[in-house]
Amino acid sequence: MMYRPDIDGLRAVAVLPVLLYHAGFAVFSGGFVGVDIFFVISGYLITSIVYTEIQEKRFSLLSFYERRARRILPALTVVIVASAVAALYLLVPGDLVAFGRSLIAVVLFSSNILFWSEANYFDSAAELKPLLHTWSLAVEEQFYIALPFLLILCARKRVPVSWAILGFAIVSFGVSIWSVRYASTAGFYLLPSRAWELLIGSCLALQIVPQVRRPGFREAAATLGLGFILVAVFMYSKETPFPGLYALLPCLGAALMIHAGTHGGSRVGTVLSWAPVVFIGKISYSLYLWHWPIIVFAKYSLARDLTALEGSAALGLSFMAAIASWAFIERPFRERRWLASQKKIFAGVAACSVFLIGLGGSLDATRGLPQRFPALPQTIAGPEHWNPNTCFLIPGDEWKPETCTITGVHPTRALLWGDSHAAHYVPGFMHHRGAFAVSVMQYTKSLCQPVFNFPLPAELRCDSFNDAVPRIIAEYGIKTVIMSAGWGTYGDRKLFDKQLAYTIDQLHKLGVKVVFIARGPVYNFLSPLHELKARGIENQIPADYYASSPMTPSFNNPFRRVAAKADYFFDPLETTCRVKECLFISKGRLLTIDSGHLSVDGSAYVIDEFINKMRSAGDPAGLLQSSATVMTGARP
Repeated sequence: MMYRPDIDGLRAVAVLPVLLYHAGFAVFSGGFVGVDIFFVISGYLITSIVYTEIQEKRFSLLSFYERRARRILPALTVVIVASAVAALYLLVPGDLVAFGRSLIAVVLFSSNILFWSEANYFDSAAELKPLLHTWSLAVEEQFYIALPFLLILCARKRVPVSWAILGFAIVSFGVSIWSVRYASTAGFYLLPSRAWELLIGSCLALQIVPQVRRPGFREAAATLGLGFILVAVFMYSKETPFPGLYALLPCLGAALMIHAGTHGGSRVGTVLSWAPVVFIGKISYSLYLWHWPIIVFAKYSLARDLTALEGSAALGLSFMAAIASWAFIERPFRERRWLASQKKIFAGVAACSVFLIGLGGSLDATRGLPQRFPALPQTIAGPEHWNPNTCFLIPGDEWKPETCTITGVHPTRALLWGDSHAAHYVPGFMHHRGAFAVSVMQYTKSLCQPVFNFPLPAELRCDSFNDAVPRIIAEYGIKTVIMSAGWGTYGDRKLFDKQLAYTIDQLHKLGVKVVFIARGPVYNFLSPLHELKARGIENQIPADYYASSPMTPSFNNPFRRVAAKADYFFDPLETTCRVKECLFISKGRLLTIDSGHLSVDGSAYVIDEFINKMRSAGDPAGLLQSSATVMTGARP
C-alpha cells in the first residue's frame, strides 16, 4: 500500500484520548472510543493488504503471520516482562496470582476472554489490572486469524467478498446492540460484538462505499468524521451503554476520515499529516502498550487515584518509554535488522511464549509468592461464608431455602433480601444467632437490589428474583423483611427512590414489617492487603485504624427519607465512619475484604451494632430475644 501519513495522524487522534482518559482527565470522559478508532484503522489496513495479495495470487499465511508477529510481539513482550518485574515487587499475593493468569492469556491472545470471564462483582477493579488493555489486542489478533481464511474461501468459492464482509458486519452490529442490553460484559470484550468495527474498515478497503472524489465532499466528509469523534470523546462517559449504537459514532467518524483521504486531501488530512502528529501516530502502538501498566502501578503504589500532576507525569514517562520502544524494538524487528529470517522469528516467538506461560503458571502455582510479605495476612474470609450458589446466587443458580436459615430454628421467620451487601451480613447474623428470636432466611443475589419493578440489566435476571418475594413471604410465613443492598447503582435516581418507597408500601400490604439496612462503609482502596502494604503497616497491624473513604456519616440521609415508612432504619455508617474515613481495622482484625464488602469479623462487628441499636429502639421489628435471655456476643 502507498503510505498515508494522514492514517498515522488518525492513530494519534485515537491514542491521545485513551491516554488522557486513563490518566484521569475528566474532560476526556469518552476517551475510551480511541480503541474503536484503532479497530477501524486495523480493519482497513489489514483487509487492503490481504485482499490485494490474494487477488494478485501472492498471499502467504506464513508471511502474513510473520509480519503480524514482527509488528506486535517484540514490543508487547518487553512490556509484559517489565510489568512482571514490577508486579513481583508491588502486587500482593492475590493480585499477583491474577496477574500470572492474565500473562498466560495475553501470550495466547485470549486476554479478552479471560477478563470477560473474570468480570464479576468480586473481581479486582479493572483499574488495577496491569495487562487489562491487552483485551483489544486479543480482539484484533482473533480477527487477523479469521479474516484471511474468509477472504481465501470467498476467492476459491467465487463468493462476492463484499457481500460476505457486509453480511458479517451487519450480524456483528446486531449482536453488539443486543449485548448492550442482555450481555454487556461479553459485548464489551468479545469479538462477535466488536468485529463490525474492524469490518467497517474492511468495507472501505473493498471499496463497498462510494468514492469521494470532489474536493468539497472530501472536506465535508473529513470534517464531519472528526466532529463525530470529538463528540464521542467529550460527550460520552463510562455510563454510556457501549459498544452498541453508541460505538457507531466514533467508528463512522474514523471511516469518514479514512475514506476522505483515499482520493485526495483535505484540510483535516493536512493537519493529520503534520509531522508531530504523524510521529505520535507512529509510536501509538508502544504508547498504548506502556501507558496502562505505568498508570496502574502508580495507582497501586499510592493506593489512590492519580492527581492531575501525577497523571501528567505518568503520561510523560509513557511517551519516553514509547519513543525508546519504537526506536530500539519496533523498528529493528519490522525492518528485519534483528531476527531477519522467518524461521528465527517464529522460533523466537515460540521460546518467548514458553517462557512467559511458564512464568505466569508459576505465579499461579505458588499462590502469588506470599513469602514476600511474611507478616501480611494472606486470606480474609469473605464470599465463601455467604452460602454461595444456594442462598447467595448468581445468574443460573437456584435458591435452596432448606439450606438458607442462618439464625437457628424459631417459629417466626424473617427474610434477609438483597444483593451481596445483604449477603455479607450472613456471618454476623450467624455469629450472633443467639440474640435472635426469629429464623432469618437468606435470599440474596449478586447485583440485584431489593426493589420491585426497577429496571436492571436483563442478564442479571433480577426481575424474576425480586418478583418471587411475595410468594416466598406467603409460602414461608415471613413476618419481617430485612432489606439490604449496596444502594449504589440507580440509573434513574428519581425512579429508584419512587420504586423503593413503593416496595416498602407493598411489603406492608403483604402484612410484614420492614427493616431497612442502609449503605455500609466504602473505602478508597480495592484490597485491604494492598492498603496495608501501600501504607507501610503490613508488618505491624495496629489495633484500630481508619482508612480513607468517600463516605461521610450523612451519606445515608437521603435513604432515611425515602425509607421513612420502614419499621426500623439502621445506618451502619453511624458507628463505622467519620468524615472521609471509615473503620478499617478493629482490635487488630480487618473488617473488609475489598472496597465495600465486610469480612467475617467486619460482619460480626456491624451486626453487633445492629442488635444493640435495635434493642435500644425497643425492637420495633420483633427480631430479638429479650435482653434477660441472651447476650449479643462479643465484638471481634
